[in-house]
Amino acid sequence: MKAAANVEDLQVAGYANVLSQNMLPWIVAPIFRWKADPDRYILPPFYLDAAGTVRNGAEVDTKELADLQAAEEITLFAPDAVFNAQQNFELWIDQNFVPHYEPAGVARRKLREIGQQYDLLAQAALRAGNLEQADEFAGVAISADDRLIPPLVIRAVICRVQGNRAGERLMIEMASTIPPEDFNALVDKYQALANRPQQVHPALLGAAGSPTRGMAAVR
Repeated sequence: MKAAANVEDLQVAGYANVLSQNMLPWIVAPIFRWKADPDRYILPPFYLDAAGTVRNGAEVDTKELADLQAAEEITLFAPDAVFNAQQNFELWIDQNFVPHYEPAGVARRKLREIGQQYDLLAQAALRAGNLEQADEFAGVAISADDRLIPPLVIRAVICRVQGNRAGERLMIEMASTIPPEDFNALVDKYQALANRPQQVHPALLGAAGSPTRGMAAVR
């Protein structure tokens, strides 16, 4: 059944994804719950109109929601960890699986900052010849902001080294803001860097080498 409700009457009770570490950070579609009737939920896809009304979502009850959770199609928050729904807000999940529900502009700014941070980490790891770490950092940067070109180039370099032509072509397609020949020229340049590892200060790569660090600076 299709549902409509004023956003001020709703809470954000979870999201319509089950995410793995290599997908994070990520903007997700919220699952809404009525404040006055917590056994009723609205699932995406839906849209929020200019008047603040959530429209065309699928209404489900607690049992149907539990079935979806058991099938690992959704993620629900703890009852005391829900958010009050608001217009022009985004729900996103950081690298530690912590949910953030913030004004859309704030959320996208923070994701851009994460993308830029991990772009630099990926480039430093590539210069150090650590392709595995470069791949991890590039993946975080792409998840945070897929408009960044260098992480896509780094991923393409790694795909080329591994003989993964399909993966390399995918990176070219994702880098739609520059011509393929320019992208390939960057891949050649970055591959040359990877073939000549340099000493990189450990601070540029982080103390633990984990793609979950560094979040405190951008929260």
